[in-house]
Amino acid sequence: MTTKHKLLLIASLLSLSPGLLSGQRMADSLWAVFNLARTDTAKVNTLLQLGIHYSAAAPDSAFLLFDRGLSLAEQVAYPEGIGQAHLQTGILLLKRSDYAASIEHLRQASSLFQQLGDDPNLALAYNRAGLAYYRVADYTNALDQYEKSLEIENRLTNPIQLAGLLQNMALVYERLGDYTKALDLLERSLEEKKKAGDEKQLISTYSAFGTVYQKLKQFEEAKKNYLAALNLAEKANDTRGVILTKYNIGTVLEKQDNTDEALKLYLECLKLSKELDFKPYTPAILEAIGNISMRKGNYELAESQFKEALEMKEAIGDQHGAGYTYLNLADLFLRTKRPGQAAAFTGEAMKMGQAREILDLQKEGYFMLMKIDSVQGNFGSALANFRKGHELADSMVNLEVKKRLADLAAQNELQTATLQLKESERNLVILKSRAQRNWFLAVCATLFLISTLLLALWLNYLQKQKINQQLALKNTELLESNGRLQHSNQQLGLANNKLQQFTFAASHDLRESSRAVTSFAQLLRRNSVLEGDHNGYLDYILQGSRRMNKTLDDLLSYTDLTLREELREPTDLGDLIRQSMTLLPEDTRQLAYNLNIGELPEVSANPALLKKLFINLIDNGIRFGQAGVQPEITVSASQNDEETVFCVQDNGIGMEEQYLEQIFEPFFRLHPRGVSGSGLGLAVCERIVRLYGGRIWAAPGRSGGLGIHFTLPGAF
Repeated sequence: MTTKHKLLLIASLLSLSPGLLSGQRMADSLWAVFNLARTDTAKVNTLLQLGIHYSAAAPDSAFLLFDRGLSLAEQVAYPEGIGQAHLQTGILLLKRSDYAASIEHLRQASSLFQQLGDDPNLALAYNRAGLAYYRVADYTNALDQYEKSLEIENRLTNPIQLAGLLQNMALVYERLGDYTKALDLLERSLEEKKKAGDEKQLISTYSAFGTVYQKLKQFEEAKKNYLAALNLAEKANDTRGVILTKYNIGTVLEKQDNTDEALKLYLECLKLSKELDFKPYTPAILEAIGNISMRKGNYELAESQFKEALEMKEAIGDQHGAGYTYLNLADLFLRTKRPGQAAAFTGEAMKMGQAREILDLQKEGYFMLMKIDSVQGNFGSALANFRKGHELADSMVNLEVKKRLADLAAQNELQTATLQLKESERNLVILKSRAQRNWFLAVCATLFLISTLLLALWLNYLQKQKINQQLALKNTELLESNGRLQHSNQQLGLANNKLQQFTFAASHDLRESSRAVTSFAQLLRRNSVLEGDHNGYLDYILQGSRRMNKTLDDLLSYTDLTLREELREPTDLGDLIRQSMTLLPEDTRQLAYNLNIGELPEVSANPALLKKLFINLIDNGIRFGQAGVQPEITVSASQNDEETVFCVQDNGIGMEEQYLEQIFEPFFRLHPRGVSGSGLGLAVCERIVRLYGGRIWAAPGRSGGLGIHFTLPGAF
């Protein structure tokens, strides 16, 4: 057998049966191919295959092999090899969190593949570059790279590659807060993967659905998707998938304050990950356990868990993840009154963020420095760091916002032109109809001159024709009206969804700013000696910021109600009200009051919405009490032939009859500013009752005060 034939035989074995070789046998076989190779291009290809083989276990060796392959490819002017060397180096740098270098190599690879017309590798290079930009929070460039890749993938016939790309794009829109777009892309990704018929590929898509619903605070929907991913992972014996999906379910439970169940899942994941030596997963799971330890006040245990996670991340070269672990340690040291160590660890995180150009890490670093400076009394420095953090956050989304506004403007112009075209078409139809009618009248006049009898018959015929035409026209108009109505309803639904997302995002951002004002005002109160009217001014700042926080919380609740209406379960109202008293606002709980709870029926509804309903009504009754009179609130229910009527009666200042219908309008305030309140409490109550098909009204009490009456069809 000739050397050439031996080379072809070994190469064939490697390409057709890689699963039959162990890791070392694979490496030995590749080196054998390299030694037998007679052409430089064959040597380049083998060096790159060796680099790919060593990427996971020995990344430093892989870098050397890629570099050697690149040098040889450049020496022999082998553009395909140069492109592959840049592509594989960029992918490996991406895994090592060296994003700037990764982007540069992927840029050179995509340039070469574009010249060569190599669409599959060009799409892959754009895809990985998009992921690198996503990791550094440069979402505009990430979407630009993904869209270039999508244009190519739409021409190719690889549904798995296309589905993965759509999923990556969805994650960018999720970070930008465009959850509608993210869910639409994930639906398309799921459809492509189902076409491919590989159930294992569905695991990551269901997990991505869970992530988006988790951001929307639809935790039950998030858990449903994570459980679907878990079932598929267990069915496919995909241990990595099982670990990731259980970890994701743990994050949902943690956000629902079910930390004990979350901890159980994290510990299961940690055990599996350590047993199977899944190095990229273990530190992230350990860090999640550390966060729960810190929440429970087990600071020494949390510190050891964070440090162990940090060592693991640094050992595998995960500088991105290590930066966030440094910030967790800084938060821990700040909680345990060690601001010096907190500042040192924050500095390490900032160095990593600046070296790797990770904007999100730098932003979180500035906010941590602000907290440290505030604790140390360095208010000027704290304010400067606060501004730097917000400037970075704004820069991360401003470009994408401008692009999306331009897209919306273009869509609006297109819709306007379409409407104008349709209006012109309708006018043309009317003109044609009029012309036809005039022609018929001329014929009728001619026939009238011929014969009276024919005229009578013809008029009868025309009358029937006219009626038929009118009926047909009315039917056509009715169909068009129905179509426009359906379209308007769809547009209204989309607009309402976007309005909810906008209100959610705006309330969240405004609340962060308001809390910063409150924090600084409280720090000034504790750490500064103020004279004269300054204490009064500071009180006004604190009162105003607290009132803004209350208003934003109520506004967020008002827009978020429909997301939780679907959950229903039998609820004992008496027990629910007694349990809810601890959730009254702090200033209300400090007041003395009497609460009388009568015999109440069970109600089939969402307990969280019922708590919000009764807390708002009872809080109203306490806060609007008469001066010098202890508030007394009575909750009762009465049954008639058709429905159960509930009543929350107080002995407070009451309400004039002319305002009784207006008090349920958002932001309606009749009483002076001295009485705290956002003006949304009764509006929230009215919306909750309407969600369940009930009625709500107000009436003066027999002995003064105000009674809020309402019905709940789910009572039994």
